[in-house]
Amino acid sequence: MTNKRLTFSNKIIFGIVMRKPELCRKCLELILNKKIVGIDFPQSEKTLDLSLYAKSIRMDIYCDGEEEVYNIEMQNYEDEYIPKRGRYYQDLIDMDMIEKGESYSKLKKNVIIFICRYDCFGKGRYMYTFENRCIQEPDIRYGDETQKIILNTKGTQNDVSLALRKFLKYIETGEIQDEYTGDLEREVDKIIKDDEWRDKLMTLEEEMNYQKEYFFEKGINLGVEKGMKQGIEQGTQNTTIDHLRNLMASTGMSIEQAMDALMISMDDREKYKALLVE
Repeated sequence: MTNKRLTFSNKIIFGIVMRKPELCRKCLELILNKKIVGIDFPQSEKTLDLSLYAKSIRMDIYCDGEEEVYNIEMQNYEDEYIPKRGRYYQDLIDMDMIEKGESYSKLKKNVIIFICRYDCFGKGRYMYTFENRCIQEPDIRYGDETQKIILNTKGTQNDVSLALRKFLKYIETGEIQDEYTGDLEREVDKIIKDDEWRDKLMTLEEEMNYQKEYFFEKGINLGVEKGMKQGIEQGTQNTTIDHLRNLMASTGMSIEQAMDALMISMDDREKYKALLVE
């Protein structure tokens, strides 16, 4: 793996860079088009596991503000379940905000942001924003203060600010566009030059390449995450378990992080968690 391939869009690098409060704040301000004040130190890889019987989630970046909470996710590959992931993530975040018996008034505005390197809805927009409204009277907002924002790095319309377009182009190409993206790229360079992080990223890349080669030799056409799912479905369960164990042992990743890295579908994760503890 060459350093040139490590860019800001890499989920691990994205999580590390966004730990910097000012860089994370600027990212939110670009997306939300407003000043952000009073946010706590960004948490990368925050895990919510509120029930023994429910799926846990690992969030790329989680920020807790005075009146709002923000979850930012980097999405490099197509995922048809993003709308339902957004729904589930927001439900768990809400449950994490209040204790049993507490007033619902303690719930803050809940904003989840997916930065996608593809167009989820095929309309050419850089940004798709969703909130709950009355079907019969669209001017009436439901008022639950939840919002989902889907960004598209391949947008073609003039629907967001120039600064946000430059940020999204930087994610898409890895090329510096302005002062802010230059600041981001300098942080990426620091990570690349850090021996410990570079070794972890190289191990991850090698593991993923091995997976691709293995399934290709079996005659399975890998389309990255789609091919990975097909390979798992075609009897490679034991091999996948081995790769998960190797990845966790060599990089210190959690089960959720390793499954993210190997692009294991959300539907299959509970099965693999159970197999890993056998």
